Amino acid sequence: MVEGGKDTALVCSFRSFSMSSSSHADSFEGRWLRVLDVPEEALESHLERARSHHAPDSSIIRRLRALALWLVDWLGPLLVLGAWRRARSLERKPFVQLLRHIREHRWIRIRVIGALLVAPLIDAIDDEKERNSPDTDDLEPPLDVSSDIEERHRDVVVIGSGVGGASVAARLARTGADTLLVERSIRSKDDDHSTETEPSRHRHGWSNALRGRPLSVTTGSALGGTDAIGWNWNERPREASLARWDRQLDTNFADGGLRPWLDDAEALLEIGTGDDRHVDPGLTRTALPTFIESGGELLAGWRVTGIRDEGEAVEVRIERDREIRELTCERLVVAAGALATPGLIRRHQLGSHWPRAGQHLRLHPSVRVFARGPDLEASSWFRDVELRHDERERLAISPIERMGRVWTSRVPLDDDGTSAWGEGGEQSIVGAEVMVRDRHTGRIRQILGQSLLSYALHPDDATDLAAGALHIGRILLEAGAERVVWPMAGEPVEWTSSDEIDECSVDSWAPEQLWVRGDHPQGTAGMGRVLDHHRRLRGSRRIHVADASVLPDSPGVPPRLTIAALSLRLGEHLASGM
Repeated sequence: MVEGGKDTALVCSFRSFSMSSSSHADSFEGRWLRVLDVPEEALESHLERARSHHAPDSSIIRRLRALALWLVDWLGPLLVLGAWRRARSLERKPFVQLLRHIREHRWIRIRVIGALLVAPLIDAIDDEKERNSPDTDDLEPPLDVSSDIEERHRDVVVIGSGVGGASVAARLARTGADTLLVERSIRSKDDDHSTETEPSRHRHGWSNALRGRPLSVTTGSALGGTDAIGWNWNERPREASLARWDRQLDTNFADGGLRPWLDDAEALLEIGTGDDRHVDPGLTRTALPTFIESGGELLAGWRVTGIRDEGEAVEVRIERDREIRELTCERLVVAAGALATPGLIRRHQLGSHWPRAGQHLRLHPSVRVFARGPDLEASSWFRDVELRHDERERLAISPIERMGRVWTSRVPLDDDGTSAWGEGGEQSIVGAEVMVRDRHTGRIRQILGQSLLSYALHPDDATDLAAGALHIGRILLEAGAERVVWPMAGEPVEWTSSDEIDECSVDSWAPEQLWVRGDHPQGTAGMGRVLDHHRRLRGSRRIHVADASVLPDSPGVPPRLTIAALSLRLGEHLASGM
């Protein structure tokens, strides 16, 4: 499931599966684009872009998409409409009825697979430039990224340039440590990054969907990590969460031990004040330039293929195409992210507790609520959000300034296949993401080169999310919204008054009806399980971890600032031991 776009919920595939010799513009995909009023002269370019988005997917996913699309095109009209015609040849109204039937089907697998397989088309019609920043070459000053290095010994090698890797690297470089930061991607938030991020998102969603729960986990690789695909929202961890960690780990996080590092993290990330107090400019403008200016070296486009923790140094092998470099270092910091770090630990059997890496996956399950109306601004209505005391422990809310591709594809359709919720017009669209500190845990595994996620939404988490969505709906209507929508599987819920919301009950919907994102994967190499409280792999003297996988439990808020603070603290700890 991907974000942004216009409208749809059906499958697409861009391999030569068709039994006919018709052009792509005359295919099911072309018919779908025509429903969205894409001009004829732009059809082929849209389809070509969609093919490029789809190309990096695994062969299994591509074949399943092809099979599903073939079945829908040939059999869908007969089974749904009683018409012996191919879907691509249907008139507009019956074609929309077919789309509606799939997106509102009572079987969750049909709904979820339909949403997953349409991703390349949604990407093709979305204007990527609206959510991208300038390229790294346009940054002031330009980000100095190396494409090759000499093979020599270093004090520290850091794997991954997300908020954990960038923060620990910046701290180490400032202390004078000879530090190399390796990032597998050459892309940044500024590029057309979807070929880097979307395939992993699809695979995780697909794997989870087959277990019966709709869940989209955003992941990928880019300079700056998930900065490239996320909203940089920063909040300090809740004291109750830190106190819980202290009891588990015998640390002093809640007693002030983490506070100075949170202060330093806010300074490093250049987090704003006032209405922008939770937002930062992104790592390619803050921590990564700081790291380079302090003497660090950033290497992009190389993949780590070997790690050996033996003897007096850690050996790291990196590859690019067919080129290989062998590196050694005193300390290795793995910061590839909560979904990728466990794979590195398990694949190379790092530390004594490597079989446990990938377990205890925590997420922030979330739902999104959107409002449409004149003069709505995320910052103004969000100031009025107040959670009840019994909700504060489990729920967190952050504003959203535009509707994403997945959510635009799930709002109510009119009979002509259009929606009043399309982007643009005189009215603005704002919304909120309601997150819950989850009660269940999952796991992540690497099988045949694929990252497979297993996670089930707890029924009580679904109830909490529903209650939070209703609460946000009321606030948005009171703030001047004319319409509020909560996209759900089966039947999107739309409100125009608080009275309509009051008639709703959190028990009205089953958990599987919620379109749930799995935000902020964390805990897959947690302190107290795979790591000690210094974020060092148990059984290793030289390898540490600095990303969301280190968290023993949810901090109760988006973990970005918490990860940065823990990573800065780790950087100081490593520097003091050299």
